[in-house]
Amino acid sequence: MEMRSLSLRGRATVPIENFDKNRFAKLAQLSLNQELTYSDLSILPRQLEKLTCVLEHPDPGTTKLLLPESLEALSMKVVIVTNPESVLNISHLSSLRNVDLVEKSTTRPINHVCKFPPSVRCLTMRYPAVVAADLAAMCPEIVEWNLNGKTHIYEQSFVSSLNFPATVKRMRLTTKLVTSAEKGSDMTTLQSLWERRAPMKIPESVTELHVEETLDKEILLDLNINPFPNLRVLCVDHPLGAHILGSLPSTLTKLSLPPRTFVLDDLRNLVNLDELTITSAKVDADLLAILPLSLRKLELSLCGLEKVHIKAPNLVSLNLSKNPSNVLDSGSFIIPDSVRELDISYCHISRISLRFPANLEVLNLSMNRIASINNLPVGLKRLDCSCNFLGSHDKVSSFPNGLQHLDLGKNCLKTLREVNLSNCRFLRSLNLNKNNISCIEPKYFPHSLKKLHLYENWVSWFADDFRDFPNLEEVDLRYNSAARFFYENRWCGSSLFGENIKRVYLAGNNLTDATMQTLFQLFSQGANFDLFDTMKNAPVPDHPEMERRTKVRRLNAFDTNWIRP
Repeated sequence: MEMRSLSLRGRATVPIENFDKNRFAKLAQLSLNQELTYSDLSILPRQLEKLTCVLEHPDPGTTKLLLPESLEALSMKVVIVTNPESVLNISHLSSLRNVDLVEKSTTRPINHVCKFPPSVRCLTMRYPAVVAADLAAMCPEIVEWNLNGKTHIYEQSFVSSLNFPATVKRMRLTTKLVTSAEKGSDMTTLQSLWERRAPMKIPESVTELHVEETLDKEILLDLNINPFPNLRVLCVDHPLGAHILGSLPSTLTKLSLPPRTFVLDDLRNLVNLDELTITSAKVDADLLAILPLSLRKLELSLCGLEKVHIKAPNLVSLNLSKNPSNVLDSGSFIIPDSVRELDISYCHISRISLRFPANLEVLNLSMNRIASINNLPVGLKRLDCSCNFLGSHDKVSSFPNGLQHLDLGKNCLKTLREVNLSNCRFLRSLNLNKNNISCIEPKYFPHSLKKLHLYENWVSWFADDFRDFPNLEEVDLRYNSAARFFYENRWCGSSLFGENIKRVYLAGNNLTDATMQTLFQLFSQGANFDLFDTMKNAPVPDHPEMERRTKVRRLNAFDTNWIRP
């Protein structure tokens, strides 16, 4: 099989001349960790499409980097030692679309610039001075410009002279390119600083803007100078907040703001707003009363909310995590019936005496103080009740029969006899990690299970097997006390978990070599079996995105000392 992707970032040095043209004739992606010389670049496989590398310190003058002309994406770190005046020329790479450039330097200012090809669409860098001020002339088709150097000082005259093409749609900036002042500065001080500094001109074509900073300063965002008539996404990630001059554009569909930033009047004008995020701010009833009717996704975390009354008839997703709710009842917790996803984790909730919206499909109740739960919506598909007190006393919990994913990890459950899980005929994944279960009784589990996680319990015995569970593919029994059971029943093999089992995790059970050898041989006979893991590897997290992106390859052998030929 011809190799198309190779990563050697875990190795310090790899001789570049080892990249034989015949052996790597189809190699399209290469990632290296070592410093390359200019001559090394000419030896790299010429058909490469994506390259990640480190380049030694630049020579004085102009240097044409002899990179493969087929490159479409380049991520390069340039090591700067003596900091000569130099020009790195890659303008001949006509297929290049994405460039991520990082300068590793202890000297200031940076005295080298780069010449990019006009084909570049996405440009990410740490120092804006690395490019010519007239970026519109060099890269007339650029769509995205990202600046990741949060803690660096920029030459303001250069910043104010930057000229972008009208094709730019997305920008990620540091607050240094906006303005900044010391913590506690008032609006007068911020405006004075702004007037003394020539502002960066952001093109009106920008539809998505991210402003980030971690320094202990407040910032000013002047929308009178940069009105953003086409802006759809604005995210300001700054712990101290930002002062906004002017009005937020009515074109916004997504808005994320830090503390002390938003103005009530602005919300009234955002008639197209689809998603709003406000964190670590004091939110009162006045704000909740004027939410735009268009709103579909809302996050108000760490906002000190004890009572909630939200009027947003089209709201679908609601995150109210990390608020001191304590008790949920119909008088203190009112949300729209349209909500399908609700997150009220980390809210110190000890009692729930209300009916959730009938259309609710996803509910996160993790990190609360709940001892029992009932009366959940019948249409609920995903429920997270991890890190609570379920099972701590005799109160019985019941779950909707239509559940597909249930997380009961880090509770106090000793048995499932009093829980109605066997009626949940559509349940695919069940997380019981870090409870107090000692005996597995399959008759209390639904036969629809695909994934069963029992990491770090006290499991020492199985009352029966799972051979009547046709969908069961993955069982995680790491760090239990099942050594004796598996020793005495090691010849049961795959029949214990059913004929379709794919992955079994048994690390931390003190299994003997003979037990592991026998289990491995028997499990391997299964037509669908992929993995028998006695190391410390964890299963793939149970999340729809991870399930789509992750594939487990079939293993014919396992790298442990107990495997014998």
